[in-house]
Amino acid sequence: MTPLPTTASEITPNMDIPLRQSVELAAFTAVTHPISRTGILACIYTYVKAKGLLEMPFIRCDEKLKKVLGGAEKVHAFAILSYLEQHLSPISDLSDYILVDAPSAAKPTENTQPATTSTSPTPTREWPHPVLIIKNQDYSPNGALFSAAIPDPLSWFRQITTTVIQSLYAQPEQTPSHISFVRLVIEDMPGVAYCCDADPDPSNPAEKGRGKQIHLSTQHIRNTAGSRAGKGGPNEDLSWLPKLHHEITGVITHESVHAWQHNGNGTCNGGLIEGIADYIRLRANLAPPHWQRARGGNWDDGYSTTGYFLEWIEDTKGVEGFVRSLNLVLEDLDWDEGLFRLLCESGVEDLWDEYQRSFDGPAVGMDVRDPIPTHGV
Repeated sequence: MTPLPTTASEITPNMDIPLRQSVELAAFTAVTHPISRTGILACIYTYVKAKGLLEMPFIRCDEKLKKVLGGAEKVHAFAILSYLEQHLSPISDLSDYILVDAPSAAKPTENTQPATTSTSPTPTREWPHPVLIIKNQDYSPNGALFSAAIPDPLSWFRQITTTVIQSLYAQPEQTPSHISFVRLVIEDMPGVAYCCDADPDPSNPAEKGRGKQIHLSTQHIRNTAGSRAGKGGPNEDLSWLPKLHHEITGVITHESVHAWQHNGNGTCNGGLIEGIADYIRLRANLAPPHWQRARGGNWDDGYSTTGYFLEWIEDTKGVEGFVRSLNLVLEDLDWDEGLFRLLCESGVEDLWDEYQRSFDGPAVGMDVRDPIPTHGV
């Protein structure tokens, strides 16, 4: 058995340096990119508390923990790193560590309706299955918080992508066919997130054709989780973890909408573009705590103000599928406020006035944030 550490420096050596994990440890953490010791401890403490294995000052090891903690029945809670060192090794090139989900090309499904002629069944398009790439480029504790909150990132990203596409489009045949990959980059930057066009990376053979790239700020991740998140050891209150998971999922859902929505050949009202993204986030039950449906502002203030307005049009006015229809016409038509009248038989200003009259009480502050650079399809 690995001896217990005798000094504080042995317990916490180089906590923030990214390291390569053994196959066994990577299977436990579900993180395949470089991860710091801080990030690994966050994964282990989260698992231990969820499974009820903490018996201070010891951790009782189940079969899964035994595979990474030397087969011990129990270990001291503050000596975990001494058992993990055999699973860690330095790395020389961080750029190669990316997660790629490149599903096999889906075969068209056959139309199962009875044929009306002697011709063979007509193939129909599948829902898009773009290559998904995740690159966590922040190897500090802030970047480790993403790994702690999103333990299975590729499945998580695939689910978000599917939700967004099927929220914007009713049929696979309506979806854009030219987006072959979407890359998520987690990095240390100001702001929250943004989406932009992306060229394929020549070093990654899975990336071909046109793509989109979403940037997520680890500064925002840290601000959401709190200054002490991931630093409290085995006794840490993990109440920040579901909050962080909810926020990251909501932000990436919003930005994924920008990857797949149409924008009227670049003419669409920016507030409407952002409002549709927050509408999809709202429909996915991913609204953050500060959002509120409230009186005041303008219909195209964007974000949740416009998002709640779009939801009201569909739910209260009964214009089912309005957002999907609006998105579809913006594939070929330039933006014009007359599109509201075309799709729901009322002008947008008339609808906004009626929406405002549906509130009781005075206007309150709107959720009007500074625009974030985004691009439609």
